Amino acid sequence: MFAGRWFTIVAAAASLAAGFFITLWLTEPDTTDPVNAAANLDPIERLTRSQVYDNASLVSAARAAKLVPVDTVRGHIDEISRLPDGQVRVAGWAANPFGDGTPLTVIAFAGGRGTLLGTTDGPREDVTKALGLSAAAAKNVKIAGLVQCERREAIVVVAIDKDGAYASIKFDNCP
Repeated sequence: MFAGRWFTIVAAAASLAAGFFITLWLTEPDTTDPVNAAANLDPIERLTRSQVYDNASLVSAARAAKLVPVDTVRGHIDEISRLPDGQVRVAGWAANPFGDGTPLTVIAFAGGRGTLLGTTDGPREDVTKALGLSAAAAKNVKIAGLVQCERREAIVVVAIDKDGAYASIKFDNCP
């Protein structure tokens, strides 16, 4: 009789302990380290969240985002002009002469803050001729977008291809 009671006590204690640990496991708080939260982001989002002021900080941020520098992605910013509402219009081109025409992602950093300008979109005859682009590579080369930028803040424009290769297009100051 004592053995039956002992078994019941042990079984109840084991059930209680198991229930306690299962409850802890199911209600575990989110302990994601905010410093490493960017590790789960895609490389473009991770780069956009970085602070970039110059070439050195761009190289460091791109390396952390697992992007690779290349010299095949080329580009130029033709216009950086201030609009009446305080924003700055950025226009130009970026192309990968050896690419398949997939649009490049363009990010502008103003005062260190990243802004996704979008992707290259549309052809530019002058760029196609100057670089001797194939019909595929010439499909998407135009850059156009708006950036919030204070006067004389550093502005850095970067183009990224679909394989995670990047090139800086412009280092300048906001007008």
